[in-house]
Formats: sequence, structure tokens, C-alpha cells
Amino acid sequence: MPNFSIKILFFTISIIGILCIPFLSYKLIPDNISPVLKVSFSWPNTSQYIIEREVTSRFEGIFSSVKDVKKIISKSYAGYGEIFIEFNNKTDIDRVRFQLSTLIRQIYPNLPKGITYPKVLKQRYYDQDVRFLSYSIIEKKGNSNISQFIDKILTPRINQIKNVSSIKYDGIPSYYYEVKYNSKEINLLNISINEIKLSLIHSLEKKNLGTFISTNKTYSEEFSIILNDSFSIEELYNLPLKKVKSKIIRLKDVASIIKKKREPINLFRINGQKSISFSIVADKNANQIKLANTIKREIQNLDKEYSNYNFILTNDKTIHLKKELGSIFFRTLMSFVFLLFFTAFVYQSSRYVFVLFFSLIVILLVSFIFFKVFEIGIHIYSLMAIAISIGFAIDNTIISIDHYLRNKNRKIVLPIFAATITTITPLFLIVFLEDSIRINLIDFSWTLVIILTSSLLVSFFFTPSIIQSNTPKRNLLKIRKLFLLVGYYRKIILFLTRYRIIIGVVLIFLFGTPLFLLPKNIEGNSFWTDAYNLSIGSDYYTNYVRPKTDKYFGGVLKLFFENSLDDDFIQNPKRPKVSMRIKTPFGSTINYIDTICKKIENSLNLNLSLGIDFFQTTIYDKRSAQIDVFFKADTSLDFLYDLKGFLEKESLNMSGVDFTIYGVGKPFGTFSDESYSSSIIFMGYDYKKLHSYAEMVSKKIIKNNRIKNTVLQSEQSWFYHNKKKYTLQGIDLVSRNVLKDFYDNFSLKEIGNYKIGKGKIPIKLISNTKEKKSAYIILNTQFLANDSIRYKPKFDVKLDLKSVPDKIVKSNQEYQLVLQYDFKGTKKHNKIVKKDIINRFKKYFAPGFKLKDGDIVPLDDKSKTLFLPILVCLFMIFSICAILLESFMKSLLIVSMIPITLIGLFFSLYYMEIGFNSGVYGGLILLIGILVNSAIFIINEYTNYNKKFNSEKSYFKAFNQKIIPITITILSTVVGLIPFLISDSENNFWYPFAVTICLGLLFSLFTLIFILPIYLVSNNKYDSILSK
Repeated sequence: MPNFSIKILFFTISIIGILCIPFLSYKLIPDNISPVLKVSFSWPNTSQYIIEREVTSRFEGIFSSVKDVKKIISKSYAGYGEIFIEFNNKTDIDRVRFQLSTLIRQIYPNLPKGITYPKVLKQRYYDQDVRFLSYSIIEKKGNSNISQFIDKILTPRINQIKNVSSIKYDGIPSYYYEVKYNSKEINLLNISINEIKLSLIHSLEKKNLGTFISTNKTYSEEFSIILNDSFSIEELYNLPLKKVKSKIIRLKDVASIIKKKREPINLFRINGQKSISFSIVADKNANQIKLANTIKREIQNLDKEYSNYNFILTNDKTIHLKKELGSIFFRTLMSFVFLLFFTAFVYQSSRYVFVLFFSLIVILLVSFIFFKVFEIGIHIYSLMAIAISIGFAIDNTIISIDHYLRNKNRKIVLPIFAATITTITPLFLIVFLEDSIRINLIDFSWTLVIILTSSLLVSFFFTPSIIQSNTPKRNLLKIRKLFLLVGYYRKIILFLTRYRIIIGVVLIFLFGTPLFLLPKNIEGNSFWTDAYNLSIGSDYYTNYVRPKTDKYFGGVLKLFFENSLDDDFIQNPKRPKVSMRIKTPFGSTINYIDTICKKIENSLNLNLSLGIDFFQTTIYDKRSAQIDVFFKADTSLDFLYDLKGFLEKESLNMSGVDFTIYGVGKPFGTFSDESYSSSIIFMGYDYKKLHSYAEMVSKKIIKNNRIKNTVLQSEQSWFYHNKKKYTLQGIDLVSRNVLKDFYDNFSLKEIGNYKIGKGKIPIKLISNTKEKKSAYIILNTQFLANDSIRYKPKFDVKLDLKSVPDKIVKSNQEYQLVLQYDFKGTKKHNKIVKKDIINRFKKYFAPGFKLKDGDIVPLDDKSKTLFLPILVCLFMIFSICAILLESFMKSLLIVSMIPITLIGLFFSLYYMEIGFNSGVYGGLILLIGILVNSAIFIINEYTNYNKKFNSEKSYFKAFNQKIIPITITILSTVVGLIPFLISDSENNFWYPFAVTICLGLLFSLFTLIFILPIYLVSNNKYDSILSK
């Protein structure tokens, strides 16, 4: 194709790329929905044990038969249950949702009465917050109906805005109808509580007739068909209960109905004032910055129109997105400027800089088209990929320009293509990372792939067409002659080739061998497993030989596996704040914890209001609360530490309450007795037996002086407390009436819902003599054993107070319990102690039961599972090089450059005290493909010269031809990452990521110059291993 046509084509493509920019999706974090379905149901006034046995287990059984199911996690609570079904990544989620709905419809008629019809919903990834804008509404006078304002004005006004997906409210006051019966009257009329309850239930219950699914082009929705007679409260009063002596006894004869405000189980306040909060969820492909501006204007209009309500913006993720956009733009601009100055300094040609500048602009504009086509959003991960990939993209352009200026042809196409493919190949290792990390890095990887692919197209076609019409002068600094001028480089290489075997052995020892990864023993009864267990798995080898082999043969590889950090997750940006978590002792009331929070709120308002923007209080339940303090933009760091000291002082003045304060830097504050540092997970098929095993381990390990505060629960949690309940022991289960009467007298029963408009209000049944009973009253109350016998529990019943998990959790139909505890000591010591506990107790467990380490250490354990994918990745790179060079030995030499370079990198990271976390691992993934690129270019050029010259002359000719563009590409990538090293030094992912790439590239330059030629060049005495 003529050069003029190529220029016009890329000019047109660039214009299209510019037009695509406004239509891209802008958000803070990627909006990926994992292939997970959530099935939820409720069964009021039913314990978690009955729900698990009668409902959850049955659902798990039928769901496990569905195709492509990867994992099933169920949680059975008191009164309701949830089941999460995770599918393979390529599963059609709408298809399996329809299949689950069909299975539920088949089994529902066989379930116990009183269970609501299960809902099947698409579930976003477990910890991903999709609310991008949050407000709180404060009622100024307190005499208006805020619920009516929300239903009739606020919700319709927000929903009419385009791209608003949904609105989620918290803190709206709720009500219920209390049916209070007269205990004396029903006893005189011989009416049981159960008769009243059944009459109410039958009149209120809905008759489910089935479901139907409505489907359109964008989504499908499931609807239930129910039969429900609506009635008034007056009709409920006239509900017939029983016929006594020819007289029909109605509800109004023995009970009264009162509408009451529900006692809050949680509270939320802004600046100490009661408020209602609402959060807005945007559509998947919405431009969140533009949408947020539209919503803010609408809220401002509402604030002016309705002066009785005050709207406070509590969370705006677009602020962080704008800030990150500015930061990324600044880093990108600085990287671009550094690269241009660096190129201008080396080549001393304005035309050369001009070609690089326009080539890079075209690469980005072509990439924007692919972003739109493949629906890649602009968020912090894709922005970071764009900024990082500038150095990589410009590398292809530099190599292409240098080759074209020298040879006036495009034969460099194949090496550039191979180098780009080797860079892209390791990105597929992200598939093997933890799901919570992988789901965020998918767009990061695709952004890199798109930009590198665009750089290929531009380097092959656009850049040569510009060079032909605007050829830059090759007025280079005389760096290429540096080695020749000094005269030592050739002598050094020829000298080192004599000791290539010794150097190879030293490099192998420095890198290390994976002997320390060998398991201590292998299960099985074959000849090979027995031979392994008698040799490597023997006690002698484990106790005497293995420590020495691990020490002397482990090398830097052992450092990589043994020095992983625990805090390697990627933290999405959040608004800076200082938080105080509050825990009250067992027996506390909602009023008690509310009083504590109000004291702290008053102190914040009186003493520290100058530097505080606002603070919000969230009371989760009777025993846990949190106060979050947000700051003004110009707040100094000194003020934050003053606030920390103030909150610590306030916490010391309140005895019996546990506080944890964190937010500035690493978590800090007073120690909480229930802030756990370690955990052990128990798995098994029988819940009671599993619970007994867990209690046995708990009682044993608490004798260790370093372990305290052991708590048994269903899931891992930092901010958690077990519910404590009274349990009855000693009752003869034949006398079921005793238990039933006990439940009727001491429980508040929710028996149905009264429909009002589009909403519904719960109806509860309660005795007019109901009050909170002490243990003495419970044991001395007379219960009905049968029609004529009364029974007092104190003679045969023991009342115990025990901590019990508030839910039952199963993973793939295995019950799960978690033993969490505090450990005094280092993390390394904790791992040793925990490993000893697991090995000591697992022999007492019956088949089908197991215990394992519950701490989340993604790289310490998962790096072993990633070892095989890395080897596969290296094999793919080896194959690509073999196809290009048509030589196995040369390809093997190129791949060997990777571990040699990693020797210097691992040692540097170790002495810089940068742990091998996910940031370092992410850098290694990208680095594996980059390291071989330089060797590919030199060996490809060496192969071409080797057809005419001997090995020595061919290498030094190839070296002189390629060392300058290769050095420039490496240094340009490092220079492009300098802004990330300066501005993100405290980031736990991106800073280690950038450091890893920079150090790796610099060490690769050393490897390329001094190690590669040792095994490529021959001399008079020693032939090259590649000469044949």
C-alpha cells in the first residue's frame, strides 16, 4: 500500500478514536459481575438448625446437579437462609438462572409451610461495592412524613435520570401491628395460643400458584403468582377463633391490635443527628462522572424546593476517580515528557522526536477504538495500564525506526511480533490469581494487550510511512563506540567464555533449586510413593538432610516463597478517614451502646469541629458500632494524629467497652479483646460431631500462654461477636408440649404481614403479660404438659448460657466452623505454632473431617499452585522463540536469561525490604515476557550475520547494531515508570509493581551484555555450545 494511503487510513482511524473518547465508560473500579447466583428465602421464627436441615440441605442437593457449578456456599440463619452458587467463567448466567428457577418450582410444594418463595438473583463479586454516590437526609423540624417524601418525590425524581440502575435506602423507620391477647381471657375460654396463631396465619398467608419469567433483550426477570385476599384491620378484629358454648369467639374478644414503631436494631446518624441514607447504583456502561454531576444538580434542586430536608453527600467515588484521572494524566504526561527528552538527548534530532510523538498518539487513539468495541471501561486499573504501557508501546517504535533507518526495509516485523507476543503471553497468568484480585486485573490485562497490539500495527505500517517522507538524521551520541573505544568489552567476553561452565554452576546455585517445595510425604500405596516416603519422606532426611539442602540449594527462589506478605491484596481507593470501632459486653442494649456513641459525638462536636468535615455513626446491633470521621481537604496530618490521641483518651474513660481506632497509616489504637489475629478452619459432613471436634481443639490450645480469646464461629470475621443464648438441658423430649408452651410464652412471634398499598407491615402476636423474664422466673413458671398436667422446669431442667454461632455455613455441602484466637508473637511464630496444632490434632479426626489453616496468605500458599502455570508460560515463550530462530538451543538460551535476571532482582527486593506481595508478583508476570525481548533482537541479528561470519564477529556486529536501540527501549521504560516510583511510594501494589519492573529491566541489561555472549560467542580454545 502506498505511504500516502497508509497516512490517510491512520488519520481516519485517529479521528474515529477521538470521537470514541466521550462514549467510553468512566468509573472508579471495574464493574465486573462474577458468575454467581444467590438464592434467598425466609422462614420466620425458625432456628438456623431447622432451616439448614429442612430447606438449605435440600436446595444444595438439587443445585449440585446443575452443569458448570464450581462452588456452593450456604448460610443458614435464624429465620432465613442464603445460598451462593458460583459457576465457571464461561457459563451463560441467564440459562442457569432459569434452570435453578425450574428446580425451585418443582421442589417448593414439598417444603414445609411458612417458607417464602425463594428469590434467584445475580450476585456481584462478594466484596465489590457498586454504590458510587451516597447521601444522607436529615429532617430539620421532624414533623413531616419523611417516608412519604422518599416514596412520592425523591425516588421518582432520581429514577427518571438516565443510567440510574437502582437506589438503596438505609434507616427508613418501619412499623408493625401488635396483636396483644389477654392471657386470663384465653385461659377462661380454653383457647390456646396456637389456635390464635393458626387463625391469623391462615388469614394472612399467600397462596403461591407458581412463577413466570419475563425476558427482553437486556435482562430477564422472574415473577411469582400468588393468591392473597386483602382486608382491613376492622375485618381482622372480627376474625373468628373458636366456638365456645354455641358462641363464636372473635379476635376482638380476647385481643387488641396496636400499630407500633419497630424498635431499631441498628442506627445511623450524621454529625449526631438521625438521618436516612440512600445510595445510587449506576448502569454497567454509564459514564459515572457525567451521571454524578446530573444527580448532584437534581439533589440541589430538591434541597431548594424542600427546605425541611437537608441533603449531605457522604460518599462520592467520582471524586476519587477525578483525582485518579488527574494523577494518572500527570504521571502519563511526565512519562511522555521524560521519554521525549531522553530520546532527544540520545538521538539529538527533532525529527526523530516528532516521529515518536505522533506514533505514540496514534497508538493511543487506535486503542480507544478497541476499548469501545470490547467495552473496556476507563477506571483506575485501565488508567494505570495505559500509563505503564507507554514505555512498552514506544519500544516497538524505537526498534522499528532504528532498523528502517539502517536497512531501509521492514524485515524487523517478525522479531517485533515475537517480542510483543512474549510480552503478552505471561498476562494470561492472571487467570490463576485469587478471584478478588483477578476480577479487577482483567481490564488491566486487556488494556495492555490492546495497546501492545496497536503498537504493532503502528510500528509495521504508520511509522515507516512517516520516516520515508520525514527521514530523521541519525546524529547519535557515540555510545555505540563506547565499548570499542575502551577496548575491554571484547577481551572481557572472550575471557569469560573460558569459564562458562563454572559461571553456569554458580548461577544455578544463586538462583536455587526447588527442592524445598517437595512434599514431606505422598499419600498412596504404589511402589513410587513408598520409595519416595522411604527416601525423601523419611524422618532422617526431613530432620537432618532437608534443612541443609533447603539452606544451601534454595537460593533466591527460596526467598521468593518464604517471604511473601499477608497484606498483598489490592485496595481500592477510599476517602481518607479515622474510624473508631466499639464493642460492648454481652447483655448490652441498643440504648446503652447508643449512649456511648452520643458521648463521643458530643465531644467531637465541642472540641474538634474545626478540622472535621463531618462524621457518621453506624450502630450495627446491641454490641457493635462504628464512628467514621471524615476531614476537610486542607486538613493537616498533625490534626489527624491529634484526633487519634483524642479518641484514645475518650476510649480510656469508658470502662468495660472495647475500642479499636484506625485510619491513619497502619491500624492503631487500643487493643480489642475480640480482634482476632489467627484462625483454624474445621470442615466435615456432620455438624454436631464437627462442633465437638472444634470445642476439643479450643479447650486444648487455650492452655498455650500465647493464645487467648478463642471463639468458635461459622465464618472468619474481624468485627464479630457470637450470640449467647440460654439452652435447656434435661427435658424429656416426649413431652413436646412443654417445649411448645415454653416457646409460646417467651417468644415474640411474627405471624404474617398486613398489606397496605404497595407495601406491607408485619403482624406480631404477644401476651399482655409478656415481660423480660429472669432465669428464676423461667424455671419456676408452670407450663402445659398436656390437657390436665402442669409442669415446672426447675425440677428437671438446667439453664445454661452458651456462645453459639449465629448461622450454619456449608461449602460444597461440607459444614464449616472457624476457630479464631489472638496470638501473642510474630506472624512467623504464629505459623509454626498453628502448623503444630493442625498436625497434632488431625490424627484424632474421623474420616470425612479435616482442619486447615484459616489465615488468608495468597502468595505463600498459592505461589506453589502458580509454579506450574509459570513453567507453562516459560514453555510458550520457548516455543515462540524456537519458531522465530529455528533453534532449540538458542531458544533455551533466551529463556535462561529470565532466572539469571531474577537473581539480582530478588536480592535487591530482599535488601530493600519489599515483600514479595501481589504487586511484586504482578510485576514478575509482566517482566517475564519483557526480559526476553532484548535477547530476541540480538540473537535474531546474530543469526543473520552468522551466515556470513564466524560466531565471534557475528555477535559483535549484532551487538553494535542493536545495543543502542535496546538500551534506549529499556531505559525509556524505566524512565516512564519514574513518576509511579515518586508518587506511589506508599501504595501496596503499584509501587512494588513499578520497582519490580524497573529493577528487572536494569538487571536484564547486565545479563544481556555480560551473560548472554558467554554462551553465544566461541574463542580459539572453547567452542560455543551454539556453534552447530
